Amino acid sequence: MYFKYTTVLASLLALSQTLWTPQAVPVTSLQPDEHSVSVRDNAISKVDHVHTYHTKRNPADPDMSTIMDTNENNLLKTWSGWIAEPVNSGWKPETIADFAILAHKYISVQTKEPWILAALWIRDEGVAFGSQARGNSLEDRTADQRLDALLPAHAPVLWQYVEFRIKYGSEIEPKWHAEDVAMWKAAKEMARKNKPIRGAKYPENGMVIYGKYRSREQANFVPPCKTGTFGNDNKLVPGCEEVLKDVGIEFFNFLI
Repeated sequence: MYFKYTTVLASLLALSQTLWTPQAVPVTSLQPDEHSVSVRDNAISKVDHVHTYHTKRNPADPDMSTIMDTNENNLLKTWSGWIAEPVNSGWKPETIADFAILAHKYISVQTKEPWILAALWIRDEGVAFGSQARGNSLEDRTADQRLDALLPAHAPVLWQYVEFRIKYGSEIEPKWHAEDVAMWKAAKEMARKNKPIRGAKYPENGMVIYGKYRSREQANFVPPCKTGTFGNDNKLVPGCEEVLKDVGIEFFNFLI
């Protein structure tokens, strides 16, 4: 009887240890320092398969407080920035998407206003960021007017396609969008590197657009605006989608 009792006790103890030993299991939920976005496998439009990709915050993330500012060329509340790409960086479209999220989060905390942010990757050179042109108020078109003067000198490749752009509709809708400001910033930075962008197209590249149009919305990846009417009877000719094609910029499609 004593033998049977000790045998049963030993078996229960072994079972208990098995149940309480920590097991390695797949992570199925995000930790507080992570975000999740739905992206397409190769970040190219017309790809049907969508999967979820997770990026974890880490000390290697760029410090956007040292990158994003509103001081350049006195463009008032228009945000821009640049991250130089290290040699053999291993960057890919998902990297640029992550940078766009980080930059948007930073500027949103600074102003509490809705923003659209474009991140333009010039491969092997760096990433340029730009928000929509914005003055000191939604009705202030000063930033638009200043970009009218800056684009011919700083971004001639872009300017040849947008010189005669026309905007109709609401005064609070800017003429120059985040895509334009990112292209302007990229051209300025490449000129500083003595590699000016010339000719008809931008060098090998890709663009991500992220943000929200209204305060009540949740930030997400968005497409470039199209030529024609949008929103409250606003009209932009040519629109950003057409301009990106003209200048040879690839749109990384992370839309759900």
